[in-house]
Amino acid sequence: MRKILLVDDDSAYTWCLQKYLQNRGYRVKTANTLEEARIAIKEEIPLLICCDLDLPDGSGLELLDMVRAAYGTLPFILASCHEKEDYEKEAMHRGATLCVDKLESSLLRAKLVEYAGLQLTEGQHPSFL
Repeated sequence: MRKILLVDDDSAYTWCLQKYLQNRGYRVKTANTLEEARIAIKEEIPLLICCDLDLPDGSGLELLDMVRAAYGTLPFILASCHEKEDYEKEAMHRGATLCVDKLESSLLRAKLVEYAGLQLTEGQHPSFL
């Protein structure tokens, strides 16, 4: 079973999300930087990606661009503490599936489970598979 990829430089934040998802039966991989995320994606294409906007080595938008260019419609949730008005329009234009405020953790958790469930039950896979 493919994994959900969580990309965030706050390891406590990703640990909490990881435990929540694992308790619901999902496999999870975490990355703290863009480079770690790129490596993780090359090792195994994830079920979906949830990525912070600000990472130590760049922007989550860079990862979004790479994912869209290489993997088409793979679900990509961009999560940030920034005001959504500051980045949402650009992120959606680049192909983000959803933009979520990280502080709305219950909404983010619900959306992760929703999109992961859709990927598994509807058999939706990126077109390259």
